[in-house]
Amino acid sequence: GCELDYYASDVGRTVPVSGRFSAEQRRLLAMEVAVADAIIAAIRPGVTLSELGAVARAHIPEAERPYMQVAGHFGHHLGLSAGDPSLADVPLAPGMVLTVEPWYYNHDRSIAVFTEDVILVTQQGAEVLTAELPRSPAELERMVERASGPAAPGRQR
Repeated sequence: GCELDYYASDVGRTVPVSGRFSAEQRRLLAMEVAVADAIIAAIRPGVTLSELGAVARAHIPEAERPYMQVAGHFGHHLGLSAGDPSLADVPLAPGMVLTVEPWYYNHDRSIAVFTEDVILVTQQGAEVLTAELPRSPAELERMVERASGPAAPGRQR
């Protein structure tokens, strides 16, 4: 995230350190992005964070529910702090800014994935302020590849 003129932001992505996600990481990240997309699609004036939490839980596959971070709506308000207080039953209004970040942590198998996007509540619904950042496993792999440059001859990534 960043801070500018007393306002804070917060954004995050899971990236494959090796350059490629394993099949399991890829599957879990795609599931997590689908949950985030469902939350974002439900954001509009008048909806509460509690209602967004219900949307999130409804989109998590049953087998993955024990490993999803289940608090509020899987995100938080943004403003003067990267963790402004999130009031679960206060209706969203145009101009509010929040994150959507349904985290998956499976400590038993040592695997975690997440994306965190910044959302502006508008009259029409939601504007994803971080829309230009990669989110899918393939996009994130391409980002890592571009950032690390070509592999040296004989060297694997």
